[in-house]
Amino acid sequence: NQTTISNAVLYLVTNQNTDGGWGFYAGDDSNVYMTALVLQVFDELKATYNLSYPISNAVQYLLSHQNSDGGFGSSPSTVYETALSFLAMMGSDAPLAPLKRLFDNTKNSTFVILNTFVFLSVNSVKNLSCQSESIAFCHSE
Repeated sequence: NQTTISNAVLYLVTNQNTDGGWGFYAGDDSNVYMTALVLQVFDELKATYNLSYPISNAVQYLLSHQNSDGGFGSSPSTVYETALSFLAMMGSDAPLAPLKRLFDNTKNSTFVILNTFVFLSVNSVKNLSCQSESIAFCHSE
């Protein structure tokens, strides 16, 4: 019900860490995994709730934790956290130019697996449309 959703959103907004991320519980250090998951939820709810500030902070947190290999997660990057972060930021309408580094690193096995993951994910979504900032990838509106 709407009250439960509103309470959950309030809890998440209230417990966003000052660095823009979330941990596994209130007061826990932020991590890429949880921040990407919450960002994906907020992307789905942004039409109903004013979440522009927490979304912007979460995107900045993720971008500030991009590894030198272009991916995300414990260094070296993990495929799962890289895919979660990338897809969450695509849904948040964040400028994706900073993520170009991920696709420039063709020697990285993360690139090959992520490229496949994103291709399959994007092609499984109905009603795709392309955006010029999305590094030639499409996403659903």
